[in-house]
Amino acid sequence: ERERERTQNMVGQCCVQVGADSLIGGSSVFGDRCTVKKCIVGKHCVIGDRVKLVNSVVMDHVTISSECSITNSVVCRNAFLGKNVTLLSCQVGQGHNVPDNANCKGEALVEESI
Repeated sequence: ERERERTQNMVGQCCVQVGADSLIGGSSVFGDRCTVKKCIVGKHCVIGDRVKLVNSVVMDHVTISSECSITNSVVCRNAFLGKNVTLLSCQVGQGHNVPDNANCKGEALVEESI
């Protein structure tokens, strides 16, 4: 049944590789040529083309734009990642927007309070 849910989330997509060790939430959609290994992806996420997710948690309602690489990271609810973002061992706070071409390692990316 888990396999059926994973397939239903990606209807109409081609070349998406999801490892058996990953869980994908309902109504999440993936672009072409994505790879997901050892990850949990929440509900209602939008993942762009050529995205690589490894050993990470992506919570509900997250948008990850095309050509991103996310490894050993946590992306909280309602976050937005621009195109060509690379995250290695990072935490992205709830609702945070990561700009295009950001390259972060070991950082906590959160909205600053005023």
